[in-house]
Parts: sequence; structure tokens; C-alpha cells
Amino acid sequence: MTGLPIEVFVARGLLIDLYELIDSDPELRRSDFLQGALRAAEINGGLYQAFPLFSINTIVGNPSVLGAETGWNIDEFLAVIENNPQADRAMGTMVTGDLFMREVASMHIDDFIDWTAGTTHFYRDEFVRLLEFSNTLPAEIDIAGGILNDPEFIASGRQIMTIPINFSSFTDLYIHRAMYGGDLVFKGFPTDNRNGNAISVASGLAISVGNESISGAWEFIRTFLTEQWQLENTWRDGGFLTNKAAFETRLADYMIESAFPRTHSIGDWVVEIGTPTIADVEQIMELIDSLSGTQGIDITLTNIIMEGVNDFKAGRNSAEDTARIIQSRASIFVAELGG
Repeated sequence: MTGLPIEVFVARGLLIDLYELIDSDPELRRSDFLQGALRAAEINGGLYQAFPLFSINTIVGNPSVLGAETGWNIDEFLAVIENNPQADRAMGTMVTGDLFMREVASMHIDDFIDWTAGTTHFYRDEFVRLLEFSNTLPAEIDIAGGILNDPEFIASGRQIMTIPINFSSFTDLYIHRAMYGGDLVFKGFPTDNRNGNAISVASGLAISVGNESISGAWEFIRTFLTEQWQLENTWRDGGFLTNKAAFETRLADYMIESAFPRTHSIGDWVVEIGTPTIADVEQIMELIDSLSGTQGIDITLTNIIMEGVNDFKAGRNSAEDTARIIQSRASIFVAELGG
């Protein structure tokens, strides 16, 4: 399902709810999987793609700067930016205005489109403010900085958060915690409901309603959901495993201090990778349970948004006019997809 409009397929009734196949499976149960991951991938209460591993698309930083609680709205996000005028590269040396808006299209799209109803909601204050904020970001990558996470930029206060980040392991927790001075908060993308942490699915597989051998298709897909397959065919830092038993076994591997290299380098900067504590595990599990929606992107829809963004940045339209134009064009596109 990578790159495909799964929400549209579901709205058209083209895909099988895999919960039905899990419930009838002689060995697998819904409780065998990380519930936060499956819940985030649901569409209208159904599960239409199965996946062996996932990462988390979020925004991270130090809680003393971004605020201690997971999640924020647009007002809180912009207040942090305003309160840190020294942060001329607030999100990193490689984040431009265009990249920020592409993240809006990828992480935030479900807030602006109701695929089931076939309605779009770009012409609203939230999108206008994100668009206006993107125009304050640099137009070009900072070649001198050279990397998304520059420890020197972070230490000096010029960078106060990392976006985008596909958080995929306990190693990522230690690396980013060290970068941000020993503590870390997962804020997510700013949304009205303060719930902007999204799941990023790797290798999602679906079954079409018209499949002539649903049982055969399920026999193939279920293989990737088993504990054995996930442990034998994935690498330690490649993503969080969806099978709960496999996840716990992989976690136990992390807790063997001498089992793996314990340093990570970025240029001359080196961080020691620690052994997860109970508090670390709780923080990750809370993050997984906070996931809301699936990160995804439709090329045509992204082009519609970015064409509008480019017209705004060139001064051809105001932010409100841009939102209205994107709303109109996106409405036509979504209506056409819905048939």
C-alpha cells in the first residue's frame, strides 16, 4: 500500500478488514500485537493493511524549551518559536519552508481531508497560519550546517527541535536525548487536538475484496505478523515490531549491555548508547499509545498543495487566498477519487 490512497480504497469498499481474518485465525489474536500501532493504522475502526514494523513521525526537543507534555496546538507551537528568537534554524539546518509544508501534506493531511465523506478543509485558520509560518523559514538548506541534527546548533540554541524525524528504536531515544541535553519530549506535529504523533508504516499489505483466494492471500500476509518472522527478518534499529512477543524479545536484546556497539557518532560528536530503563520503556510505550493516524502522501495532492505554496511565496496570492484555492482544487481531486 506504500504510496497508494488507502483511505480512498476503503471508502470505495475495495479492501478487506483484516481484523476479520485475525479474529478467525487459529493462532493469531488482536491481543498479540501492539494495540497503539494497530489503532493508529485503523480507518473507521477497521484494519486494512498489515505491517511487520513501523516508525513514528514526530517532532522532538527538550521539554524545558518545548514544554513537558506530549502534543501541542498551533498557538503553543508558534509561542515556542516566538519565545526563542535566537533559534534562527529552529527545526534544523536542512528544514526549509517548502520542506515544512511537505510535512504538513504528509503528517497532517487527515486533519484537512475526510476521505470517507469526500470533503476537504484547507480553507481554515489552522492551515493559513501554518502556511504563514512556513514563509518565515529559510528558503534554502544551510549547507554549512550540513546535517539535520547538528549537535553544535542544538547546544547553542539555534536549533530547538527536530522535524521531521522517523523515530524507530531505543537507539534513537538515546541519540536525541543526548543531543537535547539529557531529556526529550515527543511533541508531535501541532494540531488542534494536540495529538500529532503519526505512525509511519513499512511495507503495508492489503487484500482486495475481489481476491479469488482470500485464504491464500491471508496465509501469505500473516507470515509477516508472526513472532518468528519479525525476529528473523528485521534488524534491531530498523523499526518497532508490531508483534508484541517479538517486540518484547527485541527489547530484551537492547538490555544486554555488551551485545551491541554502544556509541554513535555524528562527525566529532560521540554519544554513548545506554541500556533502556523501565522509565525509557514506559516513555516509548506511551508514545506508541499516543499515535493518531498514519503518515502518508499522495503525489497529486502534494503537488496541488505545493503549487499553491509556491504562488504564496512568490507573492501572487495571500495566505487566505492560497488556502481557498488549495481547498477548491483539492475538493475536485478528492471528489474524482471518490468516484
